[in-house]
Amino acid sequence: MFKELFRYGRAGRAGALQQMIDEAVMLLLPVAAAAVVLTWWTERHWSWGGLELIAGLLGVTGGYYLLPGARRRIQEWTVLAKREIRTRYLRGLFTPALVDDPALTSHQVIQRDLNGIARLDSFYGTFLPAICASGLVYAVLVVLAVAWHSWVALLPLLCMVLMGGGMMLLQKLSPTINRQYMQGFLKMGGRFLDDLGGMRTLVLFGAGERSAAAFAEDAEFFRGKTMALLKYQLQSLFVLNGVVFAGIGGSALLLAPAVTTGRLTLTQAGVLWLLLAQLLVFERRLGYFMHIIMSTRPALQNISRVISTGETAPAGPTDAATSAPITTVRFQDASFHYPDGQPLWAHVTLTLQPGRLIGLVGKNGSGKSTLAQILRGRLKITSGTVMFNDETATQLTPAEFTSHVAYLNDRPYLFSGTIGENIALGVPDQTGWWAQVQALGLCAFVEALPQGLATPVGENGRFLSPGQRQQIAFARLVLMAKDVYVFDEATANIDAENAQIMMTAMQRLSQTKIVLCITHEWQAIRLLDQINFLAQGRITTAGYSELAKDNPDFKRLLASQQGMEAAG
Repeated sequence: MFKELFRYGRAGRAGALQQMIDEAVMLLLPVAAAAVVLTWWTERHWSWGGLELIAGLLGVTGGYYLLPGARRRIQEWTVLAKREIRTRYLRGLFTPALVDDPALTSHQVIQRDLNGIARLDSFYGTFLPAICASGLVYAVLVVLAVAWHSWVALLPLLCMVLMGGGMMLLQKLSPTINRQYMQGFLKMGGRFLDDLGGMRTLVLFGAGERSAAAFAEDAEFFRGKTMALLKYQLQSLFVLNGVVFAGIGGSALLLAPAVTTGRLTLTQAGVLWLLLAQLLVFERRLGYFMHIIMSTRPALQNISRVISTGETAPAGPTDAATSAPITTVRFQDASFHYPDGQPLWAHVTLTLQPGRLIGLVGKNGSGKSTLAQILRGRLKITSGTVMFNDETATQLTPAEFTSHVAYLNDRPYLFSGTIGENIALGVPDQTGWWAQVQALGLCAFVEALPQGLATPVGENGRFLSPGQRQQIAFARLVLMAKDVYVFDEATANIDAENAQIMMTAMQRLSQTKIVLCITHEWQAIRLLDQINFLAQGRITTAGYSELAKDNPDFKRLLASQQGMEAAG
């Protein structure tokens, strides 16, 4: 996983190299200064070699900072890498294969993934340069230890083994702690966003106190997991600090006899000890940042999955056989079973073509929406075939389904902006689109608004009525010029006037496009040219009059809907 992070932001690696050099200089400067002081104190003369080293180090670092844009270049790898990862992540997020992914809800994307990208500063800006810098300093320590015949260069390796062993013991608890902490964080954030979005509903139904109590329970769970995470962090710091200070003390005990016997001068021993102390303190810092990076691992794994999906998904339908308009969709002896093997519907034979408004009718839970999801490529039938022209559904990619099939349910989303911006959201040519909308009889209410198409809709269209929101979503969908339009209970929660407008628009659209209207409302059913009635796992195809006369299940559905309407 971390190996993948190296391939991002390559243009900024020169700045990372400079940062590595800066880190190494900051480690070596105190050692060089100490060597000069110890030489003067023991031998009563200045160490010109040490002074020249100090001057050289300061000269290299200071000279670089005098160059234009030097400070900006040091952080360039971090900035470019995060920008590239964020861009690839968002591109993958909007691929058809991930549109309905349950692991990518809004609060999970915001709290887990985007926050994980923001925390990559620790990896690019601190961890990697620090590792390289400590490697350079360790190389200096090894060279001096070999030259002065000392075994002290082995101590950092021993300390690293001890640190790694201690951290590995703690890591056995870490995945559970990090996972529970993230679960609590996501659950609390998700409830907060839900409550914020449904605040008016909570007030209307007097459920505010109950919601507050549930949020307090989630907050307490998150507090407990936060304290567990802090405890783990303190334990990690205890291990790191214990090993570091033991290593520093052990190196002093190792070097003292060498000075006493004359194998090392005080200056040589001081330089080796300071180098090792600097290195161990730096290793402690690396261990801390390693913990931060490991806590971000769940987010990085999901980010990597989304990016990989985006990179492997085709940019659009390129197959010549599927790039042509779809004029016929056929279900041939198709069946769909639940995962436990229970059938939802079986042996369905159905043909969809332009020229008439085709309906799929049935009571709630009969499997209408499941069939719609199969048309969208979100689900697959258990047996039988589904043909798009002469291609089976299994041969189409998610991008190809998206390019040919349009879908509208009773919960469309409108973006904050104007009516015109929402209708023309996906229109590449911003001329002539309004005439297409008017030709279908949609959104005529706009003409009565003082600002017309420039009227703001508010957050998710809250300034508009449900029927107006549905008309805007309908018009937006039509302008995308798909081949197959699936309206899944699109008139279920709007008034009769707006429902009639939408049904009329469907009739007009069906003259040139395949239109499937999924509904159980009797007013909409009466306007369908062909009805495919789904009941008891079977489909019966006929006209309204024939079904109302001969099909008992259909008559019961109509009576139920008419009774509900009469009751208000």
